[in-house]
Amino acid sequence: MVRQVRVAPDRSVKVIEGARVPKMRRGPFLDRLAGLTDGLRGLPDVQTPRATARLARIERWASGQNSLLSSYYAPLVCELQGLRQRLEIAHGLQTRRVDEVRSGMKELLAAGPESGPLLGESALPAQLVATRRRREFERAVQSLRSRIAKAEDELAATEQFAAACVTSLEAMQQQWNAGIEKIAATAGRRRAKYLAGVTWSHPDRAAVVAAFAQPEAADDYEQLHLVTTEETA
Repeated sequence: MVRQVRVAPDRSVKVIEGARVPKMRRGPFLDRLAGLTDGLRGLPDVQTPRATARLARIERWASGQNSLLSSYYAPLVCELQGLRQRLEIAHGLQTRRVDEVRSGMKELLAAGPESGPLLGESALPAQLVATRRRREFERAVQSLRSRIAKAEDELAATEQFAAACVTSLEAMQQQWNAGIEKIAATAGRRRAKYLAGVTWSHPDRAAVVAAFAQPEAADDYEQLHLVTTEETA
């Protein structure tokens, strides 16, 4: 079961369950049966068209499964990567905004309340003017505190959402890699089953084992093929 992450306008995370990875059809038993059949025919070596076609069919199956897996996971991974980049940009802007508001608060507190009457207050008592300036200063401080709290809350929400995005991206990538490893393991079992069937039923098992061995270099492969062909000719 795979959980898809979607982003709502209110920054909440919506999880859509029910999306499943494409199922893989396995055929180790059929591959072994085909190997037994081909072995009874007395296939000489790996260059035999029938054996090559059998192994190529397994490779095509693995390639097709990997393509299905990529078509499923690639859009989700790209979406999460794009979301992570946008969150990084938003985090930088919000961090700058928080620093600016905090700096404004420090400057305001350092300056303190203004003194003296404003336009139209020259006839008012000095105590009343000082009270007005003090109240204006307190309102400005309260407004900046509200802005700081709001900016800090937005920054914390972005950080939390970015962490969830990174976790989802890592989990998605792990599932993708696990699917690739599973396909490779299944293809390996299918090849092993086929070769085991050929080896078991072929009249010359040593020649088959040598023919289907994985050579280290191209020269070794040509030499192995020539020797096997001479032995089975």
